[in-house]
Amino acid sequence: MGGALPLDNLNSLVFSDGEAASPAFYRFALEVDSPADTFLDLSGWGKGTVFVNGRALGRFWDKGPQRRLYLPAPWLRMGENEIILFETEGRTGKTIVLWDEPDLGPEG
Repeated sequence: MGGALPLDNLNSLVFSDGEAASPAFYRFALEVDSPADTFLDLSGWGKGTVFVNGRALGRFWDKGPQRRLYLPAPWLRMGENEIILFETEGRTGKTIVLWDEPDLGPEG
């Protein structure tokens, strides 16, 4: 059995280039001119966890119920921001999308 995942220090992670087997970590850079509340859409991704600038934002699952994660403005900084996805199911989207409104799914 392997050891625990090093989620207390994200600097030591090894990121996938899209060709890795699951589970894998993926890194995205987000350039921000003016931080504002936003919603992270992970359509096309399977199941996992999101980190923004080293902080755990939340979990996602393509089965729902919610379809977008709330990302509060204070978590973002002017300039470059780092978004890390830990995808456990091997279902990877090519992109992530930011919206200015939530999508709570068909029941929301």
